[in-house]
Amino acid sequence: MAMNRSDLVLAVMQRTQLTKKQVEAALSLLVVEVRAALIAGHRLEIRGFGSLSLRQLAPRRSRNPRSGEALAIGQKRRPTFRASRALLQRLNDPI
Repeated sequence: MAMNRSDLVLAVMQRTQLTKKQVEAALSLLVVEVRAALIAGHRLEIRGFGSLSLRQLAPRRSRNPRSGEALAIGQKRRPTFRASRALLQRLNDPI
């Protein structure tokens, strides 16, 4: 089962005394700040959860599958998530 943004807002509301508007505002601010940090090239670390950073992908050659024409794909930056050791242990502990 996937959890979407609305499900996350409801889950936080149930665990706190915050209103839906307050939780949505906090979540929106979190997303904006994470995005800004990654765009600026910073590494974001949340202890006990994991870290977000950027990985540089080198330029490469590829092919169009329909025509077979060679294409040049430029250098890209891709966000990557690495789970913390504590999160990995919790995920893999037998219930």
